[in-house]
Amino acid sequence: MGIGQKKSKGTSKGSKTKNKQYKRALDTKRRPMDIDQVQDILEKVAETGKPLKFAYDDDLPGGGQFYCAPCARHFTDQGTLDTHTKSKLHKRRLKDVAQKKYTQKEADAGAGKSKEVYAPAHPELVAARAMEAETIAPAAAAADEDDL
Repeated sequence: MGIGQKKSKGTSKGSKTKNKQYKRALDTKRRPMDIDQVQDILEKVAETGKPLKFAYDDDLPGGGQFYCAPCARHFTDQGTLDTHTKSKLHKRRLKDVAQKKYTQKEADAGAGKSKEVYAPAHPELVAARAMEAETIAPAAAAADEDDL
């Protein structure tokens, strides 16, 4: 007589499927640079007018000499970099980088933290006060000059 199917104890193929720490670590291990960080780098490159140059580093692919700035990736040689620039992934990344930069003001508005600007209740009073301020300011400036 058989005892039926044996339950897995987590040592078979799917041992990592239920481990959430493993999944989280795997998701963040090879995470690319965010779009706003790449946009900042490209703005600095545009301001200086010089392309990004890296010192030779044995830890980076190709010694760090073949770099794609929009994708923030290093490549082993010039041929691989040229192939990458023709790829769909690179072209998609160029479109993402070309978009308008997401600002803190937009983030606050999305979170409902916008600052409301109300129209004045009595526009005549506001205009009158502004005119008074204009007439007082030149007189105060003249008085300051006299003190000197």
